[in-house]
Amino acid sequence: FDLSHNPIYEFGYLHRNTISWSPHSRFLVLAGFGNLAGEIDFYDVLRLRKLGSNVAHCSISYSWSPDSTYFLVGTTAPRMNVDNGFKIFKHNSQGPLVVKPMSILFDVCWQTSSPSTYPPRSVSPLPKDKAVSTAAPTVSAPYRPPGSTGELSNRLKLETGFTGKVTVKPVVGAVSSVNKTVRSIPGLPTNPSSQPNKNKNEGTKQKPIQQSNKPTIQPNKQLPTLLANDPIKQLP
Repeated sequence: FDLSHNPIYEFGYLHRNTISWSPHSRFLVLAGFGNLAGEIDFYDVLRLRKLGSNVAHCSISYSWSPDSTYFLVGTTAPRMNVDNGFKIFKHNSQGPLVVKPMSILFDVCWQTSSPSTYPPRSVSPLPKDKAVSTAAPTVSAPYRPPGSTGELSNRLKLETGFTGKVTVKPVVGAVSSVNKTVRSIPGLPTNPSSQPNKNKNEGTKQKPIQQSNKPTIQPNKQLPTLLANDPIKQLP
């Protein structure tokens, strides 16, 4: 903020619990030490820009060098009884330049000196492969044929009400015949198609044919003989 309580720069929303100014008040460190992941962000307060980021896991203690050039972090006991040691980073997030592991370390700090002993320094440039890009990300526009204004696509969106992407959801309960597995039961055929087709009427009891008590007419075998000997047909 400035003297009129107006914000002049915002760092964003991050998990940080440590703020450390350099002795000349040119550089600022925002870090997440202790129970956090150990992420370190370096800022140039004069130019209001971020210089870079780095990581120092399990860091407990920290301090700036008297000339505002280096930043020291250490993992110390009794807070941490394993992985003790210290690391040194540069003010532009480069490093670690020095890594010194130790069996046990209780404290680490710079030799004190007056800030007037060292003149204020400028920002050291980062290597090209680690430089922080300050350009805004470019958003690619959708493809349109030459001479097209996009009016047709806008009309289709208004008519159909489609504003997002189409997502195909699998149908619950659908059976796939490709990966279908057949359970095998001992004593029974495993392939259902190998079983013979049973007659629908199989298993149903057929009613016995009942003989009728009605008298049946037997053909008269003597009828042709009687007709041949008919005296009426024998008349001249």
